[in-house]
This record gives sequence, C-alpha cells and structure tokens, in this order.
Amino acid sequence: MVEGPLAQLSEHGVALSGSHIDWPLYGEPHQEMQELMWRLKHKREMWAADHPGETFPGVLLIEASTATPVSQIKRVAASAAAAGYSKLSFIGIQLSR
Repeated sequence: MVEGPLAQLSEHGVALSGSHIDWPLYGEPHQEMQELMWRLKHKREMWAADHPGETFPGVLLIEASTATPVSQIKRVAASAAAAGYSKLSFIGIQLSR
C-alpha cells in the first residue's frame, strides 16, 4: 500500500489531507500552489523529525475526477516536486451523473 499525503482536487480548489486551500478568485494562479508547496514542505519536515535517519519516500497521492483539467494536475505536480515529492500516485474518481 502506498502511503503519503493526499491532495484532493476539485473545482473549488485543492485539499491537502483534508485541509482546504482555495483557488484564488483574483490574482495570480500560482498563489494557491505556493501555499500547497509550503504545506507539503512542512509535512516533509514533520516526517523527517519522526523518522530520523530514514530516506524520505516522497510520495504524494493525488485524487482527481476525470473532469479535472490537466493544467490543474500539472500545477499540483509542480508544487509537489518543488516540495521534494518525486513520486506521484494518482487516484481517479468518476463522478456520478
């Protein structure tokens, strides 16, 4: 089983392990991704403190519907990479009609 923080994408923004980050209504689109990057870095630092001497696994789970624009997924992936998460695991969900 793959373990790591969970980034859930929706039309309202992204939630990281249940903590919501709003997409900005105004301003630069990178603002929410900057916040995501800082939160992921914090999670990585907490993991390192709890696992001294171990190699950070760098796994981020990304949950997105099939309707999620690829551009949103790319922004999340770029934020994850900037925070030291090099292994992305995708969980696709299909919305009921």
